[in-house]
Amino acid sequence: MIYSHAAQLRFQERLATEALAEKEANVTDEVTGVLKREVFRREADYKLARLIPGEKRHMRPNNAIIGNFDGKGLKETNDTKGHAEGDRVLFNLGRIIGAVARDDDLVGRGGDGSDEYGAVYFFRDDVISPEKLVERLNLHLLALVKTGVSRGDIAGLKWKLVPFEQGKDINELLHLADPIPGSEGLMEWPPPDVLPSRK
Repeated sequence: MIYSHAAQLRFQERLATEALAEKEANVTDEVTGVLKREVFRREADYKLARLIPGEKRHMRPNNAIIGNFDGKGLKETNDTKGHAEGDRVLFNLGRIIGAVARDDDLVGRGGDGSDEYGAVYFFRDDVISPEKLVERLNLHLLALVKTGVSRGDIAGLKWKLVPFEQGKDINELLHLADPIPGSEGLMEWPPPDVLPSRK
């Protein structure tokens, strides 16, 4: 009787582990390890709709910074080194972008391209101003990207961070943060004269 109870517990544990793995597979992208595009956008819209900038009654975040990221050199990597190497680059890009995120932040596939990512970094605007947080995020990202490029983990990255605007959904906010070459607030490494940006 004890043996069958232990076997039943192991069976239930295995089912729970399989269910968790299946749930994670439905949520995260298998190549990059970040949220799938549709999951990222749904979660971002849900969390952003609850923000009240300037609100100070609760300890929860009341504001956000939206990031839009575009990898550099992926087509060349795929063409010259193969898709397995391209997948490794995509994974490394997701890891770098996620390295500046905290537990409540969101990082996912952002745009229509395979090397495009989006992020929502939540914060309290009575603790740090949006401008100061953008500056800190940019400095941290730049250091990580420079290291990733020097190690050969990625070819490069361009990105833009913008403050959350109430009344806009994640699609509109990602559009505002589109890292178009020459746009104000664009960050990029390596510089365009070393590894040209796609238009």
